[in-house]
Amino acid sequence: LAKDSKIGGRFKRCSCLFISGVKNNDDPVISVLDGGWLALDSGTRTITEAKRFLDRNAVDKTGSLGLITDADERIANRLESLAMGEEVALNNDTTDMELDVKASLRAMSLPLTPEGAKTALIRIGRWSESDRAQKRENNAAIEPWSREIMNASKHLISYREKLNANYQDYVKQKFQDGSDRTKCFDDRVDLTALPAICVDAKGVSFRDDALSIRPRSVTGRKMNASQSKWELLIHIADVSDIYCVSNENQLFSEILTDASRRRGFSRYDLPLGPLHLLPPIALQTLALDAKHTGNLNRCVTIWAYIDEFSGKLVDFGIERSLIAKVVPLTFDSATKILSTSPEDISHEYKNTKMVLDIFNRIILSWQSLQLSTNEAARERESRLKVKELIDSESKNASQKRRFERRKGHVLVDCALDLYGICLSALLRKAEVPIPRAAGIGAASRGARVGTAPLRRYVDGLAQRQALSALCSFGGKPLSKSECIEASQSASRAKNLQTNVYASKSFRQNDGISREGKQRSALRKLSGHLASFGKASPVRAIVAGKNSEVVIKGVGAIGKCQNLVGNEKRGKEIKVVVKTIVPEKGLLIVQKK
Repeated sequence: LAKDSKIGGRFKRCSCLFISGVKNNDDPVISVLDGGWLALDSGTRTITEAKRFLDRNAVDKTGSLGLITDADERIANRLESLAMGEEVALNNDTTDMELDVKASLRAMSLPLTPEGAKTALIRIGRWSESDRAQKRENNAAIEPWSREIMNASKHLISYREKLNANYQDYVKQKFQDGSDRTKCFDDRVDLTALPAICVDAKGVSFRDDALSIRPRSVTGRKMNASQSKWELLIHIADVSDIYCVSNENQLFSEILTDASRRRGFSRYDLPLGPLHLLPPIALQTLALDAKHTGNLNRCVTIWAYIDEFSGKLVDFGIERSLIAKVVPLTFDSATKILSTSPEDISHEYKNTKMVLDIFNRIILSWQSLQLSTNEAARERESRLKVKELIDSESKNASQKRRFERRKGHVLVDCALDLYGICLSALLRKAEVPIPRAAGIGAASRGARVGTAPLRRYVDGLAQRQALSALCSFGGKPLSKSECIEASQSASRAKNLQTNVYASKSFRQNDGISREGKQRSALRKLSGHLASFGKASPVRAIVAGKNSEVVIKGVGAIGKCQNLVGNEKRGKEIKVVVKTIVPEKGLLIVQKK
């Protein structure tokens, strides 16, 4: 308690209470009651924590962070959100800013602005200034990472460059000897002869998954031609260089693992840019390469043998693999290829078309079986359809949709679902615990496991567990207590981001903020009410959270006062507008 009082400011020592004083053989005897310790009230506590924030986070000469308490972690996360364009900063309104964040900035004599937050983060060593080479390459003066983490990322790059060079020498030697290339470098299965297709969003920075097909006959495993002659291959980028500590990677592994644990997950909802799980230079060297730069595409691959007529999952397994340079496709281009007849496809995409058609045909048969036999799969599909409906109604005609489910989207969704289900089943069969984020449920109920290790810390640990338990690589499997700690770390990282206002001011591709779209929609709704009367009912769709509804035709979002809690998401209802203030983006309605 004394230590916590000194560094954390959560408790204070209470004065002792005098009871009595007597003389005993001329020696005074004083009786007092120990006052004990008192927890500070929340208001005093936040100010106290903020005043000591800078002292507790002093940076030593090596660039390592000083002592960090839970309160510091929360304040630092708030400062990061503010530095990346939190709404309160964009609106020049600091009334809603947390007290401890305000006090921390004022204690450092810094303004309550994004620039002030950046300076504060640099002072405490959470962020760092780029060196000259990085400034020229990235056109950025500040890195949202400490120097220690940036140096560890450089060690990772050097390690991967040596690995790439060793592989090139290995391949040359194999060709000269005429050896079998399927037994490959680093005890991996060589899949570089198979086309690997990565379908992702336009402008994606780091590709972490890809799809392939393989003839079942070449594997030596039992094949039933009446079921299928193809195996589906789903590749996820291998991040074992970070999460599996060895003598070769100890210079960076523990530092980068701790960095990903602290941040928990990548954030893409900040107006001034994303905050990635790890520094971009580290993620780039781990991501799947599509540019023939010589980087190794190392993956953790799930293979699945599916009866393409019934959709039954017949056999599946896992392997450490090397894959070819990926063929990069956007969701739109993948949808277009799937929708185009083979005769009309360009020569460049003939092989890509064949792979996508076969993969799509088989995976959809599996999805169809899931929807007919798995209640959780049906519920998830229903939620996605409702989400798509709500998004289509909450946009204007000139705005691009934020959520779509075209053929390309469905293909990737099904593939990642299959990966998570197979990986979870393999880990359960091996009788080892599964690291997963709290509250996401089991893979059998639609939760994905190990599919996004470049974006989520807990997925990196899930991959490490799979490699250890199923591939005898990376040391001992994580214990149950270690998996629980991973789940708790993921929850802490998520909780640190609660009540952050940044996502509300996120700007879409059309340059209009969500608040701007809401105000525009409310002005249209006001015009409609002016023409037909304020009491006239309007159609709305139940959004399914916080008693919100989406007004059809204009896309305005409002609170419904008398909405029953069990109203099904996506249900169409009629409402009457009670309060509408376009300037403030406020809409309150009642169900008719």
